[in-house]
Amino acid sequence: MTSGVGSSREPRPDAAGWLIRMRARMMRAEFTSPRHRPMSTEAEVSSIAHVIQLAVAPVFLIAGIGSMLGVLTNRLGRIVDRARRLEEQLAAAGDNFDLAVNANLRIHARRARLVQLAIGCCAFCALLICTRWWR
Repeated sequence: MTSGVGSSREPRPDAAGWLIRMRARMMRAEFTSPRHRPMSTEAEVSSIAHVIQLAVAPVFLIAGIGSMLGVLTNRLGRIVDRARRLEEQLAAAGDNFDLAVNANLRIHARRARLVQLAIGCCAFCALLICTRWWR
């Protein structure tokens, strides 16, 4: 057996330095890998904020449409109640046909149709938001 520098039984003279260099190289590789990157940069934070905006915006839109639907259905209920009272007045008049009551009934019928159209448009808008057809 040879007992030189290259022998397998004796450690190399620079074994301690080699071990230190290998540990340092492993540490550098560990902290530069994608799993162990430093904390987020401003660009990453802004992109995360943008993703959150895109996720939350439809929620606020649907909540707004829901409150609008509540207002419109309440308005439609009041229109219907008022029209019923006018019909009762018209029935009580009997042969005396009141033109003003009849004109008010036509106005209320038109209002009811417009509110029903607005309710349909709000429901369609909510459906479009939920399906995200524009993306």
